[in-house]
Amino acid sequence: DFLFCCSCCAPPPSTLCPPADQVFRGAAVAQYNSTSYRDDLTWAAAWMYRATQDRAYLDDAYKWWVAHSNEEGQTDQRLLVDWDHLAWPATVLMAQLTDDMAFHEAIQGFLAKWLCTSSTISYTDLGRAFNHYDPRAGTTMNAAALSIIYGTSIKGNASAPDWEPQPYNDAARSQRYVCWTRKQMRYVLGDHSPSLVVGLGSKPPTRVSDRAASCPKNKATSCTAVNGLYTPAANPHVLRGALIAAPKPWDYFEDARTSNDTRVGVDQNAGFTTSAAGLNEAAGTYDQCLQGIGLLQRDKVICDGVV
Repeated sequence: DFLFCCSCCAPPPSTLCPPADQVFRGAAVAQYNSTSYRDDLTWAAAWMYRATQDRAYLDDAYKWWVAHSNEEGQTDQRLLVDWDHLAWPATVLMAQLTDDMAFHEAIQGFLAKWLCTSSTISYTDLGRAFNHYDPRAGTTMNAAALSIIYGTSIKGNASAPDWEPQPYNDAARSQRYVCWTRKQMRYVLGDHSPSLVVGLGSKPPTRVSDRAASCPKNKATSCTAVNGLYTPAANPHVLRGALIAAPKPWDYFEDARTSNDTRVGVDQNAGFTTSAAGLNEAAGTYDQCLQGIGLLQRDKVICDGVV
């Protein structure tokens, strides 16, 4: 990433690129600061319970979830899912592990505001949901990932005998959550506008802000800011599958390495990859979604009571 590329600086480097231990003592605090920690502890304890079935971990997860809600819950009102905001992923996991309605109701409230719009969530003209606090495409796909994970977990088991107790399920909600993820996935792949994914879909980005993709193919040629960052030519190497940030609340992006629009990273791709994997396993098709529900209307099943 050019943001951290000290080798691109002109000499003498000591005046332009301080050693790492002089910048936040080597930590990436400026880029990855944390606004809460109890959600992280909930997430960790829930996964430890899933791995070990040790009840003590589940007790810890409950404790930290309640503590987070009481002490840090205001951060959840931003409806964000990323490396800094793990409350909503933790809530999905706790709903799956415990079948406690408190967790089901909490995540359904979160998804309703994403699907139906709210004071925090809006849609572009062509249908991408975006968060006003962080309108990047990666943020959208993180929410889409939770939608497909939770949606498939509550679809129910039609073949289960009537006399067997069943965990919470809601086929109507399940269908809508899965269909919403399909809609967001089709958007980033260029269903109605240029694709936001390198090497895939219609008119994908070709000048992403990534050093490895931008440097010349000829290994004998040094990679510099001039021939790697500032050249108007397309990337010599196709970073296939990378989702660009596209951090603007409209339906186009600037295909230039010097633009924030084309930034890429693991945090950008996490939700996109998860959504793709979930949709690959989910039943149904996009055509069935179109026939069954209007994907952008305020459907009563999901949207009643959303403000």
